[in-house]
Amino acid sequence: ILVFGLIGGSDMARAYAAQLSTQNAARAGAEAAVLGVATTDAQITTYARAELAGPGLNASAATVTVTNSTVSGVNYVTVRVRYTWNTLVPWPLVPNTVTFDRSIQMRKST
Repeated sequence: ILVFGLIGGSDMARAYAAQLSTQNAARAGAEAAVLGVATTDAQITTYARAELAGPGLNASAATVTVTNSTVSGVNYVTVRVRYTWNTLVPWPLVPNTVTFDRSIQMRKST
């Protein structure tokens, strides 16, 4: 029972870390776009994936979508990061994969 508890606890901690990394990746991409550090969608995607790279995470497996929009003359950038995370052990009656989907929208200065 102790071993199952340790493995289950580590899976929950890894899931939480992956969720935070996904959120931070979306934020890093949006900040790079807003600050003018990244001017193309490819550069924004690179910034987001660099932030997602961490222990046990495969940043190249993430899907990063960049959307530029204008509302009432104000420019916005939205960065959406989707990452599918897998458990260490296939647990019975518990989903073995979770897809984290986070997006951040920031106003670009003109």
